[in-house]
Amino acid sequence: MTPGAISVLLGHGAVGTLGQEPSPEIAAQLDALARSGELVSLVGCPVCGLAGDVWTVPENVPQRSSAPLGFTEDDAAEAMGPLIQDGAIELGERVELVERECCLRSARPWRATPRPA
Repeated sequence: MTPGAISVLLGHGAVGTLGQEPSPEIAAQLDALARSGELVSLVGCPVCGLAGDVWTVPENVPQRSSAPLGFTEDDAAEAMGPLIQDGAIELGERVELVERECCLRSARPWRATPRPA
């Protein structure tokens, strides 16, 4: 699960341009769990290879992991930032969970702003 998805599941909501980051409270708890060794943070899904911060228990990390593919949600948010500010992209207000076969992520729906008729 991404940290944003963990935050949404725990009812704290996610932050960041595209809803990819956990709330500050959840971020602090994740860091504490990582320091204790109860959770590990990976640079991408070990199954599909989709890049982005993914958290899991150490037992769930496969022996062979896929190399991270593409750029992260943070990279996408940074690239889209100017388009959002210029009004070329509209963001949804709610952060949604995107369930893939192997990983759970958070995302804010977006679309290109419709051109005036």
